[in-house]
Amino acid sequence: MEFKVETVWLKSYKQVNTLIEFLIQFNLEYEKNIDYSLIIKNEKDDIIATCSKSKNVIKCLAIDYDYQGYGISPILINKIIDKIFEEGFSHFFAFTPDKNTDIFESLGFNKVFSTNSISLFENGVYKISHYLDKLYKKHSMDDDEKGALVMNCNPMTLGHLYLINYACQNSKEVLLFIVEEDKSVFSFKDRMNIIRETTKDLNNLKIMESGDYIISFATFPTYFLKEMDERIKIYTEMDVGIFGKYFSSKFNIKRRYIGKEPFDNVTNTYNSAMKDTLPFFGVDVVEIDRLKIDDNIVSASLVRKLISDDKLKEACRYLPEATISFLNSHAGREIITRIKDGKYIE
Repeated sequence: MEFKVETVWLKSYKQVNTLIEFLIQFNLEYEKNIDYSLIIKNEKDDIIATCSKSKNVIKCLAIDYDYQGYGISPILINKIIDKIFEEGFSHFFAFTPDKNTDIFESLGFNKVFSTNSISLFENGVYKISHYLDKLYKKHSMDDDEKGALVMNCNPMTLGHLYLINYACQNSKEVLLFIVEEDKSVFSFKDRMNIIRETTKDLNNLKIMESGDYIISFATFPTYFLKEMDERIKIYTEMDVGIFGKYFSSKFNIKRRYIGKEPFDNVTNTYNSAMKDTLPFFGVDVVEIDRLKIDDNIVSASLVRKLISDDKLKEACRYLPEATISFLNSHAGREIITRIKDGKYIE
């Protein structure tokens, strides 16, 4: 049986809409951040299979029930992998429902973590164990007990600094993992530079790259999850589980510091998941009150809102000097313009 493999022109409403209709049969959604899609057609020119990607994440694999068992999955996935390599990625992932795990295992993918309904696989030039070994060596780690924080800092505020100082005062050594995924208006490079400058006097703090393994909710695939509550639940199970199983074990992390979250549902659910899950991995979760200035809880979202409302001077009341200096730079002024134009991700 011969099949035709075609690339979907993503600027074509007709082609994309046809693909969306095909995915609906499998209760899958076509995600907006997809940047490459393949389809396979039969002799009648009907779509019988598809697979897509977003950067280095494989997603939306679906095969017509009448054509399953014909070896179509490897054809699609291998062509997607070729495209990923062509774009310069040497490491890639697949989030998939449990029913597809055999497909990825047969193609040599390594299972990183599973929840009750989905699994995260990886493939490429290294595995999570290799990445953490490299990080351990790069930062001259030892086996002493440590505390840890995970932050995005979009941008860094006095609230972030307050939490960091608390952790450093209550742990002999603290690892600060910065979310590396560039889905924020402030780039990873700029966020790292601001954080390093702000915390340069904290001798027991190590600032660490998160790599691809501390997952951003902005990039977590949801094409197989219909309800937002379900998406948040699965996301938190996956991210917290990976941190507990791999990061806390590798770096001997015994405390995870978090700030209380009175407003954001995703963060609040994430905090609850940490308190429920991390103790099973020997990690105590320490939740502290957020910093308040003039009765306002200091947060990056508050700062972005003030900048968006053209209240930069007021926003600066909640920022350390390094963030203020950056906002006064050419790159910072460009970001201010983007925020005012609404071109940023929450």
